[in-house]
Parts: sequence; C-alpha cells; structure tokens
Amino acid sequence: MKIAVRYQSRGGNTRAVAEVIAKTLEIKSAPIDSPLDETVDLLFLGGAVYGWDADPQLKEYLGKLDSKKIGEIVAFSTTGAMKKAISRITEYAYKAGIKVNDKQLCLKLGMQGHGTFGREGGHLTDDQIEKIKEFTSDVLAGFQD
Repeated sequence: MKIAVRYQSRGGNTRAVAEVIAKTLEIKSAPIDSPLDETVDLLFLGGAVYGWDADPQLKEYLGKLDSKKIGEIVAFSTTGAMKKAISRITEYAYKAGIKVNDKQLCLKLGMQGHGTFGREGGHLTDDQIEKIKEFTSDVLAGFQD
C-alpha cells in the first residue's frame, strides 16, 4: 500500500501532527507545496482554521489534486475550537471526485502556536502524540479490513 502525508501549517501544530503520522507509518511528511507525483492509496492531508475557514493555500491545493492519483484522503487538523478545516478538506475532496475516509482527527490545541499571541506551535504532549499514533493505526486497520 502506498501512503503519503501532506500538510499546511502556519504555526507548526499541523506540521507536528503530520510528522507523528509519518513517523508512525515509517515515511516522510511534506508540506502541500511539495508535489504529490506518485499515485497513493491513502493521502493523510492536514490543515488548520484561519479566519473561520481553511487556509486559502490548502483550498487551492485540494482544487488541484488528481482523483486518478489518490485512492482516499484521510483528513486531520489542529484547531483552537473549530472543526472547519476537516469539513473544507472533505468538501473540496468530494468536488475533486476523491473519497474521504470516515476516520478523521481534529486535535484541539487551544491557542498553542497562535501567531497573534506570539506562541510557538509544534510542541505536542505525550498524550497528544499517543492519540495521533492511535488514530493512524486505527485508519490503517480499517483500510486493510
């Protein structure tokens, strides 16, 4: 099975989650400006909420995805309180004709990494890391069934 991990991250939180997912899968993660040239069965794709919506770069990336190269998207997000990025990833994936896995991860990190407050993101707790690992394993187990 071929798997890729891509993310859009401003403050470092979503990047940190992507790195844990990739490490669990024993692959490398990459930002969305890194092309997805190969065909993949699963694309773990993450982003966050900015101004009550998904980042414009993430929406643009989703609009350019080739449905022939992606079997299924697994959405993940970091957020202070909203789950909007997950719904946007799902919405744009469906518009592109790409299936979205039912399992999703929305990790609530409060204001951690929020640039307005000068907080640096990307520092996950052991509990958060464990939750990400469990999510990744759960997705793989469900996909292989």
